[in-house]
Amino acid sequence: YSCAINNDIGSDHIPLSIVLKSNRKAPDRINNNKNNTFNIAKTNWDSYAASLDEAIANDPALWPIPRINNPDEISAITSKIIHKIQTAVANNTPKFKTANSDRPRLPEQVLMLIRSRRFLRNEVRIAPNNEIRKQINEINRLIKRGIREIKTNIEKNKEGVIKAGPRNSRFWPTIKSIFKPIADCNFPLINDDVQITTPADKTAAFQNHFNNIFCSSDDSDFNNNFKNHVDSVLPDLSPLSNTSPNNLNDINNNELTKPTSMLEIINIIKSFHNGKAPGPDSIVYEHLKHTPNKLIMLLREIYNAILLSGYIPSQFKIAILTIIPKQ
Repeated sequence: YSCAINNDIGSDHIPLSIVLKSNRKAPDRINNNKNNTFNIAKTNWDSYAASLDEAIANDPALWPIPRINNPDEISAITSKIIHKIQTAVANNTPKFKTANSDRPRLPEQVLMLIRSRRFLRNEVRIAPNNEIRKQINEINRLIKRGIREIKTNIEKNKEGVIKAGPRNSRFWPTIKSIFKPIADCNFPLINDDVQITTPADKTAAFQNHFNNIFCSSDDSDFNNNFKNHVDSVLPDLSPLSNTSPNNLNDINNNELTKPTSMLEIINIIKSFHNGKAPGPDSIVYEHLKHTPNKLIMLLREIYNAILLSGYIPSQFKIAILTIIPKQ
């Protein structure tokens, strides 16, 4: 089920739009379809950084660094940066192979037994022979024992992977292999003691639920709410409401009010953990860790413009929630 929450929100880090997914259907399971996703581990990071740097340098709207003065410019520059990153990823990161890589390959010893059985079966068809049939039966027994040992080892490996936790790269693929897709996914939903059965009604119920959680209680302008909240909680930031970018350095120089620096952004990016799930833009932390300095400089200008205007672009407030049913 999908729904978008378009009302104002009273926090700078709460999602503005939420896409709900149910893992009851095979295409929307915990792991997305690998045929349509990029294999981040195979990315050519040097080529990625070089192509992204060149794309920024060749775009007059991004380089030289533009002066960002209003919310429309913040949104436009943010959209361009996201598009540049996505293009660089598509050009330098291979997609997952369509073959089922999760299926283990049989050991060579078992494969040799299968080839021998195929040869003996052809011999029996040409000239029936009881001795050959006995050989085939013995080979069948050895093949079954070999496959049984493989399955036992797979179960042991799965147990070890699950115990290692989500930080293990094989954790979610292992969970996916254990919990098979459920054919009938039309389960009822109970909301305020009322049973909801249709997908449209379920979507409306979830939308109303998250509206009540995330959206502000009034219809006033979000930017003014944000400024008023900052002014009330952190009085030292009150000059921001009436400060232009040219006068940013005149504000009381402390850790809260001084402009965002490149070093600050770089240190924060370095602190991110790899292997995290991307949002709707498909950008992960690894992409930010390998970005050129030109992009860091653009991010610095965007963050300082956000600090001055109180406007946060909608691209920064979009999230995907995957609903995982519990027993």
